[in-house]
Amino acid sequence: MNYVIKVLEITLLDINQLVLFYQIAKAGSYVAAAEQIGVTPSWISRQIKDIETKLKMNVLEKHYGSFKLTPE
Repeated sequence: MNYVIKVLEITLLDINQLVLFYQIAKAGSYVAAAEQIGVTPSWISRQIKDIETKLKMNVLEKHYGSFKLTPE
């Protein structure tokens, strides 16, 4: 008998990434978040891509100049 054991993969985000995600979501746009945090919008974009890669899901949908949170 062959039994397949599925291993639960747990991805942990750094607390700084969680705080950053909260700040971006609260700001409503990459530009506004970048100004509040003191970084560039492209840095914000790279951080979101890193978070989405770690979670293996999209967390934000880009819209003209802003974004909205995904259901995930």
